[in-house]
Amino acid sequence: MASISFPPPDKLGGQPLMRALALRRTTRVFANRELGDQLTGDLFWAAWGINRPDGRRTAPSALNSQDITLYAIRADGVWRYDASGHALILVAQKDLRTALGQSQFVATAPLTVVCVAAPEKSRAERYAYVHAGSIIQNIGLFCASAGLNNVVRASFNADTLAAGMGLPPRHIPLLTQSVGWQA
Repeated sequence: MASISFPPPDKLGGQPLMRALALRRTTRVFANRELGDQLTGDLFWAAWGINRPDGRRTAPSALNSQDITLYAIRADGVWRYDASGHALILVAQKDLRTALGQSQFVATAPLTVVCVAAPEKSRAERYAYVHAGSIIQNIGLFCASAGLNNVVRASFNADTLAAGMGLPPRHIPLLTQSVGWQA
């Protein structure tokens, strides 16, 4: 199975937190330019990476349920983030960007992160929404810190997206976040 192994995350880079908060915004325009492995790896680590020896993550997880799986939708396919290996694992070799919705920008963004709830891991469905929101916020702050544009979306057909991604039954795409360089 194809995979992309990321270099170790740059944990010392980026803007200070207060500056990133001041810069955080939603932007729906992206340059036609890939992010590169280091930046993509840093983004996924900031979003939902392992930051402690006991396997806990950069975003909170009630009762340590870790009930969210992150996927990357790119022109070259659908990829699942493997936090323990800090890598993307190819799930489907197809461009699903047009399945993300009607807006033109989702079809051109080089990366869209999809937060998927795994109900068998969650003790209460509402926790998954809280966890996804925390992950999305981490991505937004990372983007502000790294000079990237991003937009969060919940307006997509979850059933169509889940089928295209080949998700297991009852796994639910909750939120998407398109990311790319400023145009």
